[in-house]
Amino acid sequence: MSPTSVSCWRTCLAGLLLLSIVDRARGDWIRDIRGEVSYNDNLSNSDRSPDRESDFSFDGHVAFGRFGELTDDLRFSITADLDARAFAHYEDFNSITIGSTAALRYRFGLGAMAPFVRVEAGGGYAAFKQSLQSGGRFHTGLAVGKRLTERFAIDASYFYEDIGGEVRVFDRFSHAFALSGSFDLTDKTQLSAEYELRSGEVVSYAVPPRPDIVALANDQRLVGTFGGPYVAYNFDAITNTLSFGVSQALTQWVSVNARYEWHYTTRSNISYMNNVLRLSIHAAF
Repeated sequence: MSPTSVSCWRTCLAGLLLLSIVDRARGDWIRDIRGEVSYNDNLSNSDRSPDRESDFSFDGHVAFGRFGELTDDLRFSITADLDARAFAHYEDFNSITIGSTAALRYRFGLGAMAPFVRVEAGGGYAAFKQSLQSGGRFHTGLAVGKRLTERFAIDASYFYEDIGGEVRVFDRFSHAFALSGSFDLTDKTQLSAEYELRSGEVVSYAVPPRPDIVALANDQRLVGTFGGPYVAYNFDAITNTLSFGVSQALTQWVSVNARYEWHYTTRSNISYMNNVLRLSIHAAF
């Protein structure tokens, strides 16, 4: 049995054990479904205009699990997660990810205004059409937040993410710090904004020769993802992200959402930007 298979079985067994704990607590089922269409104007993460490739993607997410009130202030939740993504043109990025997420949330007091702290961890396996990108996924982190008024809430978070790949160029990790806020414009309309600072390894594609990137790269590999003689480079970088969103509730359980993200990634004399637009429909019940 491969290490990846062993890891997946361990994740499943741990999930079943945790689910049995939640089942004995006061709780209910989690059913979360999301469909999304997104556009990325620099899918190749390229720093030169001629190398930039854009594309639309179609994403589906399903999470099913349980949450339980372990005490009056402590909640535990666990879900089985399925994500699927398909691109309009660049099929190498098509993927299916299976995993599980567990979280503990402690609220300091009663009512919606009480501050909270949440610890979360999750893992799984992502299978890509370009199998070189396939590998395990793991993330863990901490978030704290508070509703300052009946309409306005803020939170801060830190997450560590490990993305595995069959080859070194797609095997990477990152640390992310984020600040976000949400404002309930009406009972059914919510505005949100977020800033994220991410430090870690990125994958950028460029047409060689690029001695400036080679000097910084942890690894590199010739790929046919974009049809031309592109090289995928793995190097350490800093990414700043600003995002703005609006969510409109249609019913008690269904909402439609729009989100814009601006990413700026830099390392030494290399820098590139991504503009990402996401439109989604979300159901949670």
